Amino acid sequence: QPGILGNSLRSDLRLNDINIKSKLKDSPPPRVEIISPTAGEHFDHREIDVVAKITDEGGGLDEVKLLHNGKRLPGHDRMARTKPKPGKSVFHHYPIELVPGKNVISISAFSEERIESEATQRELFVDGVHDDITCHVMAIGINKYKNPNLDLNYV
Repeated sequence: QPGILGNSLRSDLRLNDINIKSKLKDSPPPRVEIISPTAGEHFDHREIDVVAKITDEGGGLDEVKLLHNGKRLPGHDRMARTKPKPGKSVFHHYPIELVPGKNVISISAFSEERIESEATQRELFVDGVHDDITCHVMAIGINKYKNPNLDLNYV
């Protein structure tokens, strides 16, 4: 039946819009702030402690998502600590090992209905800490093969 997909999607959009608005009203996402470090801060060491303030806006608190340079850091997912009451805040400390140069830390949180908050970001910089990297390459070139069709003309 031509147009069946379009018709079904059109009718569901209104229902989805109503469901999303009611979910946001009934279970708003938490508010997340990064207390320390400050934006643009420079460090001369790699290990830092990120302090986040997470406020329950009425939807509860289920999970915190912590990203370092776009990669999710394990071990900070489910809220094992005390959950705040609506309107109250909790402070969480996250030890993070930075890499030399620019680092982007991003934190967001989910309500109990799995609605994610807006992510809060900080750009941090590590100065003067560089690993000495040595790259060893061993290359072997074979010019003559048993099959003469495989012989290299340009070596």
